[in-house]
Amino acid sequence: MERLQTVAHHVNALYYPLNIRITLVWVDIWKDGDKFEVATSGDRTLNRFLIYRKEIIKAHPNDNAHMLTDIRFEANVVGKAFKGTMCSYDYSGGVDVDHSGNAAVVAATVAHEMGHNFGMEHDVDYGTTCSCPGSHCIMSPST
Repeated sequence: MERLQTVAHHVNALYYPLNIRITLVWVDIWKDGDKFEVATSGDRTLNRFLIYRKEIIKAHPNDNAHMLTDIRFEANVVGKAFKGTMCSYDYSGGVDVDHSGNAAVVAATVAHEMGHNFGMEHDVDYGTTCSCPGSHCIMSPST
């Protein structure tokens, strides 16, 4: 639980300069098996997660939900989310691989996928380059 709080804290810190606040409102830790099949296909897992989110949203209201998993997705993908769906009841969420022991690295992935939910593109998709310190921007494709 502490790790999830740390990840959420880092995601909030990344969005704070944009006047966006990220709050951890509910956590579901699966101890008795998976609530749905988590596949190595990020797309398939995302679709299943969003169906699950719709089933639980009335009991646990949220604007956006992300699932962290230890399952490694194909092609070294570390996260998936639909673009421009932050205000969507059906598609506001993402799935992220817990791919690093460093919570800040995982938070960058969650923030990246959440950026897609907000409608953000990859920095390089329109010929733009990252001008952040150290050339690490949350919308770099490798984040």
